[in-house]
Amino acid sequence: MTKPWLKFYDADVPAELNIPPLTLPELLNRAAEKYPNQTACVFMGARMPYRRLKF
Repeated sequence: MTKPWLKFYDADVPAELNIPPLTLPELLNRAAEKYPNQTACVFMGARMPYRRLKF
């Protein structure tokens, strides 16, 4: 299959990703454990870190 958008990707951006077979809550919990202080969401100027999404 031809993917014409790939020519616009930066050199270090992969053409394909290997996404683990996890649910969204599992992915968010993993991100919260690994990057608790990183911004997960920005809404109307307010930032929410991943640690607030962990349950």
